[in-house]
Amino acid sequence: MNEALILKELKALIKEGNELKSKLKDWNVNVVNSLYYQDAKRWEGKAKNLLKVRFGQFSVFHDDFASESYSHYENGCRYYRENIAKATGVLEYIYDALSKGLVDDLFYKKELVIFLDMHKQAEEFLKQGYKRPAAIYGRIVLETTIKEYAKKMEAFEDVKFDQLIIKLRQKGIIHEPFETSLRANYKIGSMAAHADDNFEKLTDSEIREFLGFIRDKVLTLE
Repeated sequence: MNEALILKELKALIKEGNELKSKLKDWNVNVVNSLYYQDAKRWEGKAKNLLKVRFGQFSVFHDDFASESYSHYENGCRYYRENIAKATGVLEYIYDALSKGLVDDLFYKKELVIFLDMHKQAEEFLKQGYKRPAAIYGRIVLETTIKEYAKKMEAFEDVKFDQLIIKLRQKGIIHEPFETSLRANYKIGSMAAHADDNFEKLTDSEIREFLGFIRDKVLTLE
């Protein structure tokens, strides 16, 4: 999902939140807002899903919205005017930050933590003398990180790795020498994954260099 679509959906949710706010009752009015419960529940669900998709379920934005959308609960109802107003305010500040480019890609950063753990496992395999598993893990980290990076840069296409890095270079996201290095290192991982006899000719030092490239050049992409 690209940023333009995220912003469009956020804007629609803000409008819907303001409309709901005008219909619902205050906390101090002893009336259950059951008439609009279905609309409010649907609005809350759509907003939570959008924030989860863009920022992750455990992001500060998702938490802020969730805590405000039903911060006051009584008479069997959690959807009061004040709750919806505060939750809509959260969506407004997120929209403002996102439209100004002041938001880190938290989802991508969270993915990198997972890739780093896999990379550490690959290094451990190599230390124990298991070159092939180390290279296979390295290839997984290399390919998956580049794909997630392409999504972050709104340049992802569901094509083979070689075609994807060509697209990234054509769009000016990566330069030609880096494209060449990616291709060469991906080949090492592919040789391991496909049981290519030539893989056994590679030394531990070459596999270590392969993993070093992934650690220093790929996992540091922002």
